Amino acid sequence: LTNVISQGLGLIIGTWVLLSGRSRLHLTLKNFRIDPVMMKRIIKIGIPVAITGAQRSLGDMVIMWFISPFGTAAVAAHTIWQRIMMFNMMPGMGFGTGAAVLAGQNMGADKPDRAERSGWLASGLVVAWMFIGGVLMLIFPEQIIGIFGPDPDVVELGADFLRIGAVALIVFGFEPVLQNVLSGVGDTLSPMVITVGTFWVFQVPLAWALSNFTGLGVYGVRWGIVLGMMASGVGMALAFKSGRWKKKKV
Repeated sequence: LTNVISQGLGLIIGTWVLLSGRSRLHLTLKNFRIDPVMMKRIIKIGIPVAITGAQRSLGDMVIMWFISPFGTAAVAAHTIWQRIMMFNMMPGMGFGTGAAVLAGQNMGADKPDRAERSGWLASGLVVAWMFIGGVLMLIFPEQIIGIFGPDPDVVELGADFLRIGAVALIVFGFEPVLQNVLSGVGDTLSPMVITVGTFWVFQVPLAWALSNFTGLGVYGVRWGIVLGMMASGVGMALAFKSGRWKKKKV
């Protein structure tokens, strides 16, 4: 309920700011009309983004399905791990949004090389942040997990999850930034293919196989997640480095 209320307030305030003229972008309903060509372009760009977001929600449910047979401690440790990883990823989302704006402006000014530099620079800053986060996760895993509760089983599992997750942070740091940059210049298809592909080709099969056919147990799920995250980060970096997005016309 609180999430719905906060989202609703955000929508109301954002709409008011846009309609009131208090922002650089001032929307009015004076000359509002349906533009089929523009709608088609928006749908073409937006559908891959929607699919990417939907598969992440579905992916969380699948991973939880893999983990739940290992008990409540494993579920609790996984949930805490998700929160900590999300905290580490927030700067990536922020820098990614900023880099996407710069990349879009530079592409509009016919300066693709500057757009590329903004993407790599933002990625470097996020990778540095995640490196620090990874080091802290390796050195103080029990203390970090202990913040969320004293249960010894949860702390032990959560600490191990953090150690494993720390391996992926640096490589995965490219993913949230470059996904935003690619989307910002109109290439939403590549991030969708990479995100969906690495999840269902790498992460899900590995998490299932390692947890069921090796002695790793619940740690097999964690290694599957980590390897899938790393594959996604590498894939996003390769897609950005290829430069095909520079030919995109929005």
